Amino acid sequence: MLAHCLRTLQEAAGSRCGPLPTRPVLLAWMARHGTLAADPEFQQVFLAQLERGALQLQELADSRGLDPLALDIGDLISWAEAEARTRLSRSSQAPPPG
Repeated sequence: MLAHCLRTLQEAAGSRCGPLPTRPVLLAWMARHGTLAADPEFQQVFLAQLERGALQLQELADSRGLDPLALDIGDLISWAEAEARTRLSRSSQAPPPG
């Protein structure tokens, strides 16, 4: 999901480097895509999803000292693996229930 969000934001910005596109840029990009423009309700849901994903991508980029649009699939995989290891280590440290 986050990879799709990254590629969509890169496409909307017209770049694979630099800051994330602003809301007006995203709205203009959506308006140029007939299927999105034809369904205002879906457009709002999709915009909200992109903005939530953008927050995660910004945090990841900040932690790696990168611009958000410069992230790539390798960065996302590394992040996901680290997150999984952290969750697993927490669950193995928890005492058994009861």
